[in-house]
Amino acid sequence: MSSMYVNAFTDALLAGDQEKSWSVINEAVFDGCETKFIFHFITPSMVEIGRLWQENKITVADEHLKRSEPDERG
Repeated sequence: MSSMYVNAFTDALLAGDQEKSWSVINEAVFDGCETKFIFHFITPSMVEIGRLWQENKITVADEHLKRSEPDERG
C-alpha cells in the first residue's frame, strides 16, 4: 500500500500537478492512514526527486519546484 502512495505522489510532483499531489495525501487520510504513515511516502518521494536531479534527469529548477509543492498549501 505504501509504494502505491509513493509512486502516485512522486508522479504527481514530477508532473507539476499540485492538485493531484494533495489528492494523494487526502486519499491516504481517507483510507485511514495516520500522519506518521503519510511521511513514509512523502519522504521517499522527495528522495526519488533528489535522485533524479543527481542523475541529471531533472534540472535544479525542477528539483526545487517539485520539492516545494507540498509546502505551498500550508
